[in-house]
Amino acid sequence: MQESDQFSFLSELMDMVPHLYKLLFQSVQTTEVSSLPATQLRALFIVTKNGTQSMSSLADLLSIPRQQLTKVVHALVEKQLVRRKINAANRRMIMIEASEKGEELMQKILQSNISQCSAYFEALTPEEQQTLCKAMVIVKNVLVPAFSDQNV
Repeated sequence: MQESDQFSFLSELMDMVPHLYKLLFQSVQTTEVSSLPATQLRALFIVTKNGTQSMSSLADLLSIPRQQLTKVVHALVEKQLVRRKINAANRRMIMIEASEKGEELMQKILQSNISQCSAYFEALTPEEQQTLCKAMVIVKNVLVPAFSDQNV
């Protein structure tokens, strides 16, 4: 890919991120399903989708300092949406896992989000929807291993 193409690609990707964030995380805030602040919602989503996470990896995935994550996790624990566990292999490592209540809430949130988001994508043809899905898989397949190498 030429440098001008790379610049265009990255520019479009950076432009898309706030819109996706708003669509996926802020739009759900207006529903009665969730009263979680966006950072708590993102943390719960990561833990329910990816399984138990260490505090460090969760902070990295959320791009927030561990000190801020401690407050986020504390709020989720108080709402009984996640649990803290001690890592059996390294007793100093705190692991975060979703509770059954957290899993159920995330399912409700995702159902609500599907209803809200589907209207935006109805204008796409089935072929365009497939192309968009394939593009997202390609981007994910590039990004996930890159950040996994950084212990995320």
